[in-house]
Amino acid sequence: MKKTIAICAVVLVFSLIFAGCCQRQKDMQALEELAQTGEKLQEVYETGSQEEIAKAEAEAAGDYMDVYMEGLMEKGAQYELKEYEQTEGIDAPEGFPGELIYKNGKITEASDSSDAYYINKSITIKTTDELKTVKDHYKNLLSGSLWTIDSQSTEAYGASYSAVNQNTGLEVDVDIYSDMYSKLVSVSVYCMGDK
Repeated sequence: MKKTIAICAVVLVFSLIFAGCCQRQKDMQALEELAQTGEKLQEVYETGSQEEIAKAEAEAAGDYMDVYMEGLMEKGAQYELKEYEQTEGIDAPEGFPGELIYKNGKITEASDSSDAYYINKSITIKTTDELKTVKDHYKNLLSGSLWTIDSQSTEAYGASYSAVNQNTGLEVDVDIYSDMYSKLVSVSVYCMGDK
């Protein structure tokens, strides 16, 4: 009986904790699955052997941890988005090619380690636009008449492009990335070449 009460208490506590995190239908489904896990565990306590109880407890612990971690990741993504919305962007280094700056984002990092002979500038831009939109923008830009793409790679959570400006010889590397728990897309643009 004590185990049954303990299991119900654990299910209730986790349900209450995650209720605050649950804003999507997927999260509600996860809570329902946790409740079912608790019910199954209770049944095993009543009728199962010690071995079955140990196995069911291990499975339940894994289910609870998965939902807990997903809730933490969602909260982290919400915090990152809120911080982004409250932060003002910074300026690109002087002389940075304007066409390489994604217009619907904020520059969050910028550096210029150029010298009298060599250009070496970079920026990082963050945006709330969809990853595909950002990837398409840079692919189209660098496939245009001013640039020639030397190499490119694309994957589910990002893309990389290396290109050369046909008029100036300026080389550019663009790395676009996001992860499944982020609400932001990051774009790093590196420009280098002889002056």
